Amino acid sequence: MSEPGHEQLARRIQAVLGSTSDRLDHLVTASGIDPATDLRYGDWRNFDLSEADLRGYDFMGADLTGARFRNARILGANFDRATYDLAALCEAADFAAFMREEMRRPPEGRRRPPDRRLRDFERFRDAPLCPELVVIPAGEFLMGSAVGEDGLKEDDRAWEDEIVKGQGKRQMRIAHRFALGRFPVTFDEYDAFLAGLRENRKQPRRKPSDKGWGRGIRPVIDVSWHAAQAFCVWLNERIGLSGDRGYRLPSETEWEYACRAGTQTRRWWGDAWDSAKANGARSFEGGRTSPVGHYAANPWGLHDMIGNVYEWCADDWADSVAQLPADARVYRGTDRSLRVLRGGSWGSLPEYLRSACRFRYQPVNRDIVVGFRVARTL
Repeated sequence: MSEPGHEQLARRIQAVLGSTSDRLDHLVTASGIDPATDLRYGDWRNFDLSEADLRGYDFMGADLTGARFRNARILGANFDRATYDLAALCEAADFAAFMREEMRRPPEGRRRPPDRRLRDFERFRDAPLCPELVVIPAGEFLMGSAVGEDGLKEDDRAWEDEIVKGQGKRQMRIAHRFALGRFPVTFDEYDAFLAGLRENRKQPRRKPSDKGWGRGIRPVIDVSWHAAQAFCVWLNERIGLSGDRGYRLPSETEWEYACRAGTQTRRWWGDAWDSAKANGARSFEGGRTSPVGHYAANPWGLHDMIGNVYEWCADDWADSVAQLPADARVYRGTDRSLRVLRGGSWGSLPEYLRSACRFRYQPVNRDIVVGFRVARTL
């Protein structure tokens, strides 16, 4: 009598995981696992898929961190909601063709696992054309700066708008968890957006300048708040998200909560400025952006939250953190002429490179120190 299907599958998966081989395609063949159904949500970290024919493989929700794809055939494989190193996937023999098909893939053809399956601090991509996200848990934190920090020495000096009068820092609540970009949006990701608009014959948008520093995995710069919003709208259209589950810019409160990552010091690594921790005016690049991820992540796995590029938030400018909604909603003021920037940039001095530091800018403006990072409600 044959064993039930789920027990048989479990035995096959255990055979793969218990093997000493690092060739996943060989193990799949030897074990009888169906790559079109049985690899979903699996732990396939560090397997070698170089030269493999992965057409028809479904890796939905799987962890492929450290997997190698050099010269693999991936056209027709599914990587929705999977975790993997995009630079490794780019080494597939047919990566360009794969991405062209991804751009054309209708939203209704995508299968999205329920967001509740995602664990706090898990990394994932909704689809290969989407930025990598980190799940940020709900919680509470103290926002802004303490009373008296506006009198500190220049490198650490706070601004009055960060301090609630007579109180200092302000208790804030993140009522629901959300996802935030692991990195600022890169030129690769933004250029794919521009190519997607051309592919669908939509109104073309201006191509931002890289100032000759290179594109690729450097953060996109020279983009307005409106351009950042258009990028989010395009992502939602491409993968079929809308309403309260779509891509968006983070609220200012969400941004600081994620930047602090459970800390209450002036920077996530401590109080004192450290040029080895972030790209500022006194850091290694000497006046330009650095590739995303060059500097270490904060405790929640987010890179470049301080330095590299200023990041647009969704909010209108509030004259004080005291005016912001206590539950992390986006602030909408009566004067909508200014939006919020956070994080400082490659050109910033240390006093601007702090978790609490706030800046304002007109939403139509573009600048070589300004980029953005996406968020998504879960």
